[in-house]
Amino acid sequence: MDKWRALLSELNVAGGNMSSCGVEDIQAFEAEAGVVLPDGYKEFCQVFGSGMFGEEIRLYCPCRVKSAHIREVCWSAIASLKQDVALEIQYSVEGQSSLDVEKMKSLAVLLDSAFAFGDTPSAEILLWDVISYDETDKSYDIYIVPMDALERFTRIGRDFFEFVRDFCLNAKANLALLQADYLSKNIKLNRSFICFAETPSAVGQHSAQGSEEDFAFLSFQDIISDPQLSSQSSSPLSLVNPVSLGQPRGYSNGVLQSSSSGRLLFIAGQIGWDEQQNIVSSDFVEQFARALANVIEVVREAGGTTDGIARLVIYVTDKNEYRVRQREVGDKWRAVMGRHFPAMGLVEVKSLLEDNAKVEIEGIAVIQ
Repeated sequence: MDKWRALLSELNVAGGNMSSCGVEDIQAFEAEAGVVLPDGYKEFCQVFGSGMFGEEIRLYCPCRVKSAHIREVCWSAIASLKQDVALEIQYSVEGQSSLDVEKMKSLAVLLDSAFAFGDTPSAEILLWDVISYDETDKSYDIYIVPMDALERFTRIGRDFFEFVRDFCLNAKANLALLQADYLSKNIKLNRSFICFAETPSAVGQHSAQGSEEDFAFLSFQDIISDPQLSSQSSSPLSLVNPVSLGQPRGYSNGVLQSSSSGRLLFIAGQIGWDEQQNIVSSDFVEQFARALANVIEVVREAGGTTDGIARLVIYVTDKNEYRVRQREVGDKWRAVMGRHFPAMGLVEVKSLLEDNAKVEIEGIAVIQ
């Protein structure tokens, strides 16, 4: 493990005490999860532990954490990806998607044998293809899958040390570099490693009991909400996700941009569902009212008011139903928005992602 220690010595380390794994932690996880971890990854976890390279790539280790916690952090993303890929394959077959259906089928096969071990702030998942394990090098093929550009999933390599040294530290995990030979680019990032402290499920200090169940990985949301870690990022963007809207998968409900001239909130498309993400009604007007309420909830979570909503785009599956029931829609609007009418557009679409959704609203708000 000398090469790992030498690599660590070259980096600026922040975020608190190292949370490296012991051999017993790794062996316990392998037994619980029923998986053989690559040798290079096991060495990495014994020296580094869970953490983030620069502001780009987060890697997670099973240090004193039960396998269920790893599933909560990364493996739920695999389930979400499988759903997205299945939909894209269906849309491609029906002629509604321009994505290569054969490539989507290849990704579906990969995800069936995938083990996620990391991610990025820009919604890319790092995973191994478990089927590719070879006793010769005791490694797996390493892939990166962009959740918002599935067709650009890319095999990075196999050797975990080379992956950390040549990819995590020398190239940003973005699609432009993935389309080229990232090794030849030799682009230097901020050579830093931010340790993810071993914490209870809520970010903070270890509990007085110190039981194994109290430990959990830091998810992306944990990092964003932890002022100590988020303050080390120079990004002008922060995520806005009200608890009342449920946990988003592969997106954020709002993105808040801060600058010297003010703050802009970009609101993701909201549909008429509740905090359990169930459509509240089959009725168009009730769906409109709830979708609008969800937009307002994101604005308020960011510290704004309805008067700050500057632009809305309303997507409907039947513009005639909107016309026929425009008076009812207007009543719902005035009940929460009063006489405030931002710049708006209405677009009829063939369908929305959620099968029973009839309306979706996205927007931009100014937060004072």
